[in-house]
Amino acid sequence: MQLFGREELKGLIDVHGQPCISIYMPTARRGLDTEQNHIRYKNQLRDVEAKMKEAGYRKNEIDMLLDPARPLLENNRFWQYQDAGLAVFLHENDFQYYRLPLSFNELSVIGERFYVKPLMPLVTANGQFYILTVSQGGVKLHRCSRHTIAEVDLANMPGSIKDVIKWEMPEKELQFHTATPGRGNNRDAIHYGTGDADRDRRDVVLRYFQQVDDGLREILRDDRSPIVPVGLDSLLPIYREANKLQTLTEDAVTVNPTDLTDQQLHERAWPIVEPIFTASRRDALSEFERHLQARDGRVSIMLEEVISAASQGRVKALFLKEGEERWGVFSVDQQQASLHERQEPGDEDLLDTAAVYTFNHGGDVHILSADRMPADTEIAAVYRY
Repeated sequence: MQLFGREELKGLIDVHGQPCISIYMPTARRGLDTEQNHIRYKNQLRDVEAKMKEAGYRKNEIDMLLDPARPLLENNRFWQYQDAGLAVFLHENDFQYYRLPLSFNELSVIGERFYVKPLMPLVTANGQFYILTVSQGGVKLHRCSRHTIAEVDLANMPGSIKDVIKWEMPEKELQFHTATPGRGNNRDAIHYGTGDADRDRRDVVLRYFQQVDDGLREILRDDRSPIVPVGLDSLLPIYREANKLQTLTEDAVTVNPTDLTDQQLHERAWPIVEPIFTASRRDALSEFERHLQARDGRVSIMLEEVISAASQGRVKALFLKEGEERWGVFSVDQQQASLHERQEPGDEDLLDTAAVYTFNHGGDVHILSADRMPADTEIAAVYRY
């Protein structure tokens, strides 16, 4: 499965300049329905072409932009291996697509930047998290969403635990106490006793994990995503002692990670992080209700007010009604929004714009069904101040 998380979303948001083309469509995973995937895509490209002609683009300009996307029309194998939805992005010489576990409504948008609101659930409710596996062979880091897992390159990390111990301790003092083969997940464990040699070995492993932790903090920097540790009971407590990452989860998967496939790792880790994402949304809704009752000006359900606050970095939590669009124009300089009954040339979906501003300033964006919205409106927000 393709990985889509905060880094990929930020990469799309950072692209600016007319025309940025965004295409969304549902896709069938199997059976005869997969034949509709190709037809939907062809119709979406025709729709984009018609919109560009209406906007005054010449044929050579349209072809130059759409040509990179057209070879997929002839790729029958591509259409037979889809997920729930397909998102396609075109800009000058840039062509990106993502097969994703969300089913989208058919939509094409041409604007100054990519249309990203349908992707927000992949980095909020479905969350981004990491799986950190710890074993004698070393550590591995996987970046995950609700439905995806992909290994992160740790090229500059120290080698395996065994390599480090062999380097630091004389061969005659190196004694690995391992369980007998055939006893399941414990066969790779290092067991420590109470003697001086055992304490020395433990100290070396601790220093190794401190080096690993330094490397991880350099890679992750300001990333606040939860990290689920996976490893044996003999190693995880030592790693926790070395750890300075604030987002390491209290619960862990206590198993030898080399016994599990990536998908099995994901299946074990998701139940640990799911309550974290659910709690974040629940806490944000509770905070909205508290401020609403207090009438302290820290919440709003007015689009013009919310988009202005979002552009200033004041929105802590944004709630958007699923499937809604509000077309118009927002002027950052004048801090003013103009709404239109239907989409006009040059318009942007102001709900999408509010989501982008909120995301860029570190706020949380929650796409909710109508019955879950905190008010009977398409937008609501909790302010930082």
